[in-house]
Amino acid sequence: AIDGWNRAVHGAPNSWQPAPEATGPQWLELDFGEPVTLGSVHLTFQLPEMSPGAFDLAVPEGEGWRVIHAVTANTLRRQVITFDAVQTSRLRVVLPGSAEETAPVRICEIRAYTE
Repeated sequence: AIDGWNRAVHGAPNSWQPAPEATGPQWLELDFGEPVTLGSVHLTFQLPEMSPGAFDLAVPEGEGWRVIHAVTANTLRRQVITFDAVQTSRLRVVLPGSAEETAPVRICEIRAYTE
């Protein structure tokens, strides 16, 4: 998610985590630079215990963001999420609470696909 590695390697976590001092919600945003069509997202967290219990996928709409898929009661390290196709130039993985409420979340990989 941050440097091209999809897992911890040689002691480096190679993952994104919420800023511990920031209030929620927090997010990791992908900017594709131009509109693309998305219909699925694959998310990998560093460890099962570092996966959030809940999170949203959102795309920009007007001046705000529209949730295209909400995940609740998550216990999985890897999620493969499919949804009705959307055209967008940006995608956010949104954690609803503060880092204190969602700790210790670590996102290692985000893959976005047309199908």
